[in-house]
Order: sequence, then C-alpha cells, then structure tokens
Amino acid sequence: MRKVKDPGVSLMNEREMRLVLASAPRNVAELSERELKGMVKRARGMMDKYTQRSHTLRREASGKRLPTRSRKAEGDMNTRRKAALFRTALSRFEMQLGRMEKAAMRKARPAMRKARPAMRKRPVARKATRVTPARKKTAMAKRTARPAGYSRRGPVKGGARKAQRFSSMKTQAHRASQGRRTQARRDAMR
Repeated sequence: MRKVKDPGVSLMNEREMRLVLASAPRNVAELSERELKGMVKRARGMMDKYTQRSHTLRREASGKRLPTRSRKAEGDMNTRRKAALFRTALSRFEMQLGRMEKAAMRKARPAMRKARPAMRKRPVARKATRVTPARKKTAMAKRTARPAGYSRRGPVKGGARKAQRFSSMKTQAHRASQGRRTQARRDAMR
C-alpha cells in the first residue's frame, strides 16, 4: 500500500489512517465498486464529523460557546487539517467510482448498438383490418354460471378493519370510547 505524506496523518488513529491511505491513487485503483461505495460513506461521515468539530472548537476559542472540556479550546487547526484530508480522500473515492460507472456504461453501449439494428429489421406492425367476430353466447353463459357466493376479487377494502386488529389501535379505540361514555355520563348528571 502506498503511503500519504501529510503532517495531518500523524493525528489520526489506525482506522482513520487506513481510510486515508486507501485513497492514494494506486490503492484506489485496486478497490472494487462495493468497497468504494463503503469508503465514500465512511469518508463523508469522517469529513462531516471533523468539519463540525472544527466549527465547535472555533466557537469555543472565540468565546461564543462554553467549553465542552475542562480546558478551553485554543484553536482548530489540527481538526481542520483532518477534515481536509478526509475531503481529499472523499473526492478521490468519488472520482474512481465515477470512472468505474462510466466504464460499465461503455461496456454496455456496444451491446445496445448491436441490438438496435436487429430491432429495425423487424417488420412494422400493421393495424388489423380484419373485423373480429362477435362474442359467443357460451362465453357470456360461462361468466354468469358461477357457484353461489362467488365474487370476483376486487381492490382490497377495509383498511380500518385491518387497523382494528392491531392491539395498539384497539387500545386507542377503547380509550376514546371510554372517554365518550364518561362524558355522556357527566352530561346526563347536569
């Protein structure tokens, strides 16, 4: 694996270091599309984290915010440097992912070009000039001759009925009706 020469790398833990090192040009080329998507997600999360932390430290140093730790923040230079490293890593991952997607599209194009001429050779569909015969009475008789109680399944209805099967909905309905009964009792007493 190729190494990244940056003073901000010394500020990172092992996991963060591996993420930044994976973004080096030679290392990015070895990653699969799935790995790249995971790296993009992680790099974006780290970049957002350190950008937010940098903003917080800057506000603490200027006195606009109470310090989160016992010692007051003196600056945010190192945090900004880490955020910049993750921003660079993120851009490298995204560029490589874009290249991979374009390459996949290029591979798919020749197959599509070969398929198009075959589609053109097909005869054009013509309108039917022949009149279709009228429906027979037996077809109508079959439709009406159904067993008793048979009905065609239409769109599903009764969403409220299904909701009544859930215990939470039963409880809610119980409380509402109980409240109405109580109120009716009070009104009757007046």
